[in-house]
Amino acid sequence: MVTKRATKTTKRSRKRVARKKPERAEERLLDQVRVRMYRQGFGECFLLTFPRLGMPFHMLINCGVLMGTPDATAKMNAVAKDIHAVTAGRLDVLVVTHQHWDKISGFSQAQDVFDQINVGQVWLGWTEDPNDRDAMKLDQNRGASRSGEAMQYVRGMSRRVRYWRGGDGPEALAGVGGARVFFLGPPRLSADFRRAQSALKNAESITAPPFDESFRISREAAMNNPAFAGYFGTAAQGETSTDDGAWRQINATSLQSVPRLRLTNPASANDTSVVMAIELSGPRGESKVLLFPGDAQAASWFSWHEHRWPADAPRDDVRMTTCRDLLARTVLYKVSHYGSRTGTPREFGLDMMNHPDLVAMLTADPQMSMKRRWHLPAAEVVAALNEKTRGRLIRSDQGVAVSGGGKRANSEEDSFQSSVRVNDLYIDYLVKIPQLTAVERQKSEANWTAANERRVYLVDKKLAGTIKPEEEAELREIEELMDEYLSATAPTGFGLLAELRDSVERSKGSAR
Repeated sequence: MVTKRATKTTKRSRKRVARKKPERAEERLLDQVRVRMYRQGFGECFLLTFPRLGMPFHMLINCGVLMGTPDATAKMNAVAKDIHAVTAGRLDVLVVTHQHWDKISGFSQAQDVFDQINVGQVWLGWTEDPNDRDAMKLDQNRGASRSGEAMQYVRGMSRRVRYWRGGDGPEALAGVGGARVFFLGPPRLSADFRRAQSALKNAESITAPPFDESFRISREAAMNNPAFAGYFGTAAQGETSTDDGAWRQINATSLQSVPRLRLTNPASANDTSVVMAIELSGPRGESKVLLFPGDAQAASWFSWHEHRWPADAPRDDVRMTTCRDLLARTVLYKVSHYGSRTGTPREFGLDMMNHPDLVAMLTADPQMSMKRRWHLPAAEVVAALNEKTRGRLIRSDQGVAVSGGGKRANSEEDSFQSSVRVNDLYIDYLVKIPQLTAVERQKSEANWTAANERRVYLVDKKLAGTIKPEEEAELREIEELMDEYLSATAPTGFGLLAELRDSVERSKGSAR
């Protein structure tokens, strides 16, 4: 028996085989990553394009818009058609951060277009893994929904579906030199916040509450509210009460239980978001990070600090990568949860993003927010982002927002403005990849030429049967180094391998 879904998948496969359109020349990038933020309204859809030899590497992160958005189907079809055109019908990776309609609706509303797109891999959180016991528990709470149907469609878009959790990675992007992905979330239900606290410096200063502001009142207000009077100690006549009710307050010391508390609540799926820190490594140890946290809120953010890479590295290992390291290298922050107060924590989040080139991208729709009586984005979050980025805040509803703070130098302003492209459908931001200097590039090319000449000489000797054992070992070493160099540097010339320089020096010595 052939199902309707199977028939549709077969038709899609035939289309993929028949379609071999050449890529448009204007889509090629040599030394930049293009981050495209679509402007469909209150929703999220980002298309990332990385330079790669041959065809660029395309990663789509979410594709949806809030239910009730006017002309939602038409808007998502326009977005999907642009994705198809830019990628020539090929996505290397499709990421859906979590199962909310505003992240996934496009795969239902523009299904006919996505039927024509070939997807190499689908990346989801462990919470979507049908073989994960904890995920099964969460799934029982969800019930049937349109979001669930769209997620089922997403799973069927590729034969390779991978499920990630906080602490996984780093995962290389195939053929993209120097690019790898660290997964910060989602946390497990058993996430250990005590370990996360020990991983943070000055952990005692962290006071982020686990609940959204709409569910909180201050202790002072509670003490003066008759409805809460019974919860506070009362002193006998002539005595002074020592019970101020502080022990009843859920604060930072209670964060250990937050992941289980939040993730098992079907209305609080934001902390199940796949969180990616995409690192672009360059020469001289230079590194830039693009942070895409989905809708992660305070509990998830705090859990990130539990992780380190490699996972078995001693905590005093200088080669270890931590969440603090990744935040410090962040040059692009996709603002979490539309700029909500709990979506961008200060002390263990935004305050750690200290890179001078930091830029933030925020999807916003104030009209829909007002209609739903939401306060998104929160004014104080926007102010903090403007301050932190020095006005380099890109909003889907406004384009490049203007900071109320001080002015930047003209050269810096010009550089930023030239990296932003705005039209009605999307906003592009171009992130410069760390590069070799002109002198380093010249030296690198010279080393490559010398090493290749030595390789050809040794290959000729091997074919003639006159190569010595030590020369054959040298040939293997040179070829391994050249392969490593190509994989690490293509297409933009990252790095300058010291080992390759050593090989060149040996070849010069042998030539003498």
